[in-house]
Amino acid sequence: MRVIIVDDEVDFGESLQDMIESEGYEVDFYCSIHSAQEALSSLEEPIVVISDHDFGGIEVGYDFCKWLREKHPFGLLLPIIYLTGRGSDKDYLNQQQESPFNHPNAFISKDQLSSDDDLLPDILSRYSKGFEQIQELFENQSARQALIGFKDMEPIDYELN
Repeated sequence: MRVIIVDDEVDFGESLQDMIESEGYEVDFYCSIHSAQEALSSLEEPIVVISDHDFGGIEVGYDFCKWLREKHPFGLLLPIIYLTGRGSDKDYLNQQQESPFNHPNAFISKDQLSSDDDLLPDILSRYSKGFEQIQELFENQSARQALIGFKDMEPIDYELN
């Protein structure tokens, strides 16, 4: 599964990219929400997203999460990890209550990441496996629904010339 990193701190983003690539993931790094949106607007594969909160100016990570949930083909299912050097759990919980389907799946401080080398690889592994299970469940459910619908269809009488 591809990992997308969006963070305006280039040094931090590149070191995070190196660490995640060393775990065997394919990683794309973007230093602005706009550049990430531009690249991801045509991407239709499942991804794990790691996004910063504070991009300076008017760009905010929550807006990017909302955009992903609305625009990406796997939007509501996407694992989104939200990183911040600021903010608090209270900020996250307030935002989650206002728009429950737009929130990230995990809220992690950059300090936590720097103090626990296994934290992000463990989270990525769990989200990748969980996403694959959910995707398989939806595919099986869709196949079952298609078969049920087929069973209830009236036979079609074709005339051969």
